[in-house]
Amino acid sequence: MRVKNSIYNIASNYIVFFIKIVLTFLVRSVLIEKVSQTYIGLNGLFSNILSILSLAELGLSSAIGFSLYKPIMEKDNQKISTLMTFFKNTYKKIGTIILGLGVLLIPFLPMIVKENVDGMYLIYFLFLINTCSMYFISYKDILISSDQKSYKLTRFNLVFTILISLMELIVLYLTSNFILYL
Repeated sequence: MRVKNSIYNIASNYIVFFIKIVLTFLVRSVLIEKVSQTYIGLNGLFSNILSILSLAELGLSSAIGFSLYKPIMEKDNQKISTLMTFFKNTYKKIGTIILGLGVLLIPFLPMIVKENVDGMYLIYFLFLINTCSMYFISYKDILISSDQKSYKLTRFNLVFTILISLMELIVLYLTSNFILYL
């Protein structure tokens, strides 16, 4: 059964990966066409800054995922529950730390961004909230991944990816507003 699940995971991940690449390219192309280069630069800059802050995770999800394999195989629900509680609490702490560090960077934004950009603080805050929110909800994915059934989530992720991309495209075409896009 584990081999069958692995095959499903691989196949579904390749399909979703390809579709995400196409959608990302499409949205990025429209973004470049509809908003100024300044906002595209901010998009890259803030993404990079928050990626650096996200290093606080340091591969914890891989370690927890690995530690879940044996309890899942043995159906040791007590151990699974304990590990998931630990993972949940740890990820909430990491999300809070990243949020705190991100907020501490706010006074330094004018030194990092040399241009005066309308809505710069709001844009940064939206990026920060988006990054931190993942830590408060994504810990649940690790259990399904460790059980080698992530193909079940792939369908939902694909649907939401398509919906989000469509909404982004609609907002960009109708408004050309970067903040609404975010």
